[in-house]
Amino acid sequence: MDKQSLLSFISRFKYLILIFFFFIMTCFVGENSYLIRRTAQKKEILQLEEEIRQLEIQIDINTKLLESLEKDSAVKERIARERYKMHSPSEEIFIEQPVPNK
Repeated sequence: MDKQSLLSFISRFKYLILIFFFFIMTCFVGENSYLIRRTAQKKEILQLEEEIRQLEIQIDINTKLLESLEKDSAVKERIARERYKMHSPSEEIFIEQPVPNK
């Protein structure tokens, strides 16, 4: 292909070449390109699905705890003692704190 035939080809198909170039630019190049947005969205979807799984596990744990709290008063007492440091009036509470390393 010589220079004259190449220029003739470009002048004949200049709009098609321009549309093709624009298509390539929008799909593959730039920060707003389709491929970059798609991969970022896919990564975000995977993160959100993992968060959903974690929250479903937490819901199951909380549901089991709620059921045990409704059925057993010993569980209520254990949670009140462990989490809220509650005690009966005739008891004394001792809280152990770790010794800092020097």
